[in-house]
Formats: sequence, structure tokens, C-alpha cells
Amino acid sequence: MARGNRDFDVSVRDADGRPLLGPRITFKVNGEEVGEVPMAEGHGSIRDLHPDDTLEISASYRLHRTQIAKPGKEQASHTFTFNTVAAMSKGAEKMFAAIFGVAFLITILVIALIVPNPTPFQYQVFRIVLAVAVGGFTGTFSGFLEVQISGWLKAGGALAAFVIVFFYNPAALVAEPPPARPAAVSSILDSHPRSLPQQGAASDGQPATRPVRG
Repeated sequence: MARGNRDFDVSVRDADGRPLLGPRITFKVNGEEVGEVPMAEGHGSIRDLHPDDTLEISASYRLHRTQIAKPGKEQASHTFTFNTVAAMSKGAEKMFAAIFGVAFLITILVIALIVPNPTPFQYQVFRIVLAVAVGGFTGTFSGFLEVQISGWLKAGGALAAFVIVFFYNPAALVAEPPPARPAAVSSILDSHPRSLPQQGAASDGQPATRPVRG
């Protein structure tokens, strides 16, 4: 018997009504398994069913019990609901990674203006945070970057950006020596003072004469 134009749509949702990522949807027509969607993004469908075909659908998700539905012939869709919370989608993951990356970069710039001469410990902390920020932002671009170090480390995307910033250290710390203090001004009488002429004696060794008033 030729099939008609009957289509059937299946949705898989979490407890909050959001699409679940990764469930397995299986279709049986007239008792025979005709196909499945192994890693559905919350949706699956079967097309070109005959109006008299009997349909059985099952949906399984991780460790939850498999749910089975046998919709009527007049029914065009069915929704499975699992008592769980949907994981974040790939697009949302990339968006949040970009947001946090930009936020960390702005924070580093602000701190660089506030703390112009960081201590070695502060510099290491800034270096790690900067590497994480650049890695998170770069992770939004799949296949954007790839790096290999001495044949033992190969990384791509976010990890590659982290490796470049952290290991290659593009923002090297320049430590300037503190300015030298001016030499202390010695007093007139230093540690080696000149001997002063004794009172009552002339500088040439002759007895000094006191002035006599008349």
C-alpha cells in the first residue's frame, strides 16, 4: 500500500519545557523499527506515513527510564517530558565564554591602570587570568588557532590561546630598579676632622700675644 503525506513530529523537553540535548528517539511503524535519531537536539520526526500506519515512539535520555508512546492515527505530534534540567546548548556555551572572556580582559586593563607596578605574585595572577580570558574568548571560534610545542603538546582553539599567553608570556614583566638615594651630606666635622689651632698658640708655633688695652 502506497504511503501518503502523513508526518509526525516528536519533541523531548526537560521539566521546565526546554529542549533536551542528546536524547535517543526510536520509531516503529506497524511493529517494525524503521529508524532512530540517536543524538536529537530536542526534536525528531518521521515523514511520509500512510494514514493507516500504527506508530510507536520511544525516547530515552541518559539514566532516565525510557518513555514509550503510541499516538493515534489522527495525532500529528507528541512531546516527551523528562524530570531533569536541560544542559546548556553549544551556542549558549560559546556566548557565555565570549562574555566572560571580554569581562576578564576589561578587568585586567582596569587593574593594569590601577596597579602600574605589580609584585611578582600579582603578575603571575594577572598572567593566569589573562590566559583564561583570551582562551575563553578564542573558544568561540572553532578551529581558529592551533599550536604545537616541542612535539609534546598540541592544542587548538581556547587551549591554544591559553598556551600562547601563559607559556610564551607576551606581556613580560619589566622590573625597573628603584632610584638610587642621594648620598648623605657629611657635616663639616666628619669622621676625620681637621685639627683646630689651640687657643693661646699661633698657627706658626709662636706664642700668641693678647691685645692689651691701655
